[in-house]
Amino acid sequence: MKILSEQTRWQSDLAVINYALFLLGVLLLFAGLFLLQISPHDGFASLTAGPMLLFFDFVIVFPLAIMWRTRKGD
Repeated sequence: MKILSEQTRWQSDLAVINYALFLLGVLLLFAGLFLLQISPHDGFASLTAGPMLLFFDFVIVFPLAIMWRTRKGD
């Protein structure tokens, strides 16, 4: 059984691009939630733009931020 020393560091497989995409996703999340609360509540921003932005964020941006891999040879 291998004993880990105190100097063993935890390494993440995520690169800077992953964190940048995640930050973009958080900003789009806040933007979509902001669009949902704009008056009038039966207008374009609240009924169409906000939900579409949130859908794009949760279906495209967040999964892309998690699954993006950089090539090792480049």
